Amino acid sequence: MRTSAPRAHAGEPRPAPRFGPARPAGIELTGIGLLALAAGFFAEFSADVIGQLFLTEVLLIPVALVALMAARGTQAFGRPMFWALLGSAVIMLCGYMLTDTIRGTAENQYLRGWGRIAMLISDMVCVMVLVASDRRNLWWLSLGMGVGGLFYLVFVEATPLSHWKIGYATPVTLLVLCAGYLLSKPLLVAGLLGVSAVGIVFDARAEPVITLVVAALLWANTGRPGFSAWGSTLRRVALPLSLGALAVAVGFALTQDEFGHRRDHSSLGRYLSFTLGLKAIAESPLIGYGSWSDNKEISREQEDIMLRELGNAAAAPIRGRGFSPHSQILQSWYEGGLLGAVFFLALGHALYRQLGFVLLRRAVDGLSGLLVYMSLTGAWHLFMSPFLGEHRLRIALTAGTLLILAGEFDRPRRVPRGAGQAGTPGRPVLRRPSPFIGGKS
Repeated sequence: MRTSAPRAHAGEPRPAPRFGPARPAGIELTGIGLLALAAGFFAEFSADVIGQLFLTEVLLIPVALVALMAARGTQAFGRPMFWALLGSAVIMLCGYMLTDTIRGTAENQYLRGWGRIAMLISDMVCVMVLVASDRRNLWWLSLGMGVGGLFYLVFVEATPLSHWKIGYATPVTLLVLCAGYLLSKPLLVAGLLGVSAVGIVFDARAEPVITLVVAALLWANTGRPGFSAWGSTLRRVALPLSLGALAVAVGFALTQDEFGHRRDHSSLGRYLSFTLGLKAIAESPLIGYGSWSDNKEISREQEDIMLRELGNAAAAPIRGRGFSPHSQILQSWYEGGLLGAVFFLALGHALYRQLGFVLLRRAVDGLSGLLVYMSLTGAWHLFMSPFLGEHRLRIALTAGTLLILAGEFDRPRRVPRGAGQAGTPGRPVLRRPSPFIGGKS
């Protein structure tokens, strides 16, 4: 009778370690890691410089330069994902420039629009260089953003806890996910469930659902590399996801009397954003309406529908404001035309290719929570959040996440019979063992 675990065949990756402090040396106090932590701390501190500019965006540039000179940051330049995202972002900038030139956009508007994209490119390149140098830098940067965000809300703005959705949700979630390196998996899942419950109490909707999905996936994941069939993987997560969905439904039902009107307002606003945005794009699909465009006809139509459906209280906040689709894909297409939407379409395509892997097939390690959370929030923002300055760093973190995942995952390819490689023909395979948080790219 065999008493020890079977030895892995040649070429097969070994299971990644599970959660918890089994490898406390996984996180090392590296100089670049500490610089990333310090840069992330100032993510909420901003100034108005032809639009909103965050201090972290400025600090990331010298940190990335240090990574290029002192570490392996140049490895990013050898990754197809890096060039795909950078190239599509440059095309996006060209699309905005072309549209603004044709539409005669006012100087103050197109400078803000072009500056927003230029800073997005800078943020994205810096984050991808950092994670290419050492994937642990995603952890350090996220930790800095969590600590700094909480510090800003409590000691600078004195923000009440009731402003959870647009205040505390992101930094607290980042802190819990980063603390997951030091916690056992049950404690991490319990922390995520607590964050989700607080979000429901304070009328957040997207964040509690995403946090619950992260908790369910981490709980169901066995910690082994994902070579099992899709069916068995889905069966493992079906129960925790079902229980999570039931809990969310009950929570929303219990708070409906208190927040029902605001939710109706939000839902109708998002619906109109989609339908009117698609209508405007259909009328001019190639050339957009310009940076921060104010389409008065669509604005009046949106206001009239809100007034008719929900009354003057719902229509008043948008009266006199310009129309902009509440979706990064639609907004970039509406403002910059087809070329302007190329980047977010490319980002969505990359997320589509990697979501199945990171959600259901990637082995659990100390970065899993962050990678799943960044992937899900990145996908959500593509369709349900505007393209504003405050979202640039989140988009850059999504790009960094995709660079990490692309380094671990090969698309399906044929494997000769008897070749002794992991995987089967037509199955995704891991390029290398999925590392613990201490592993480098």
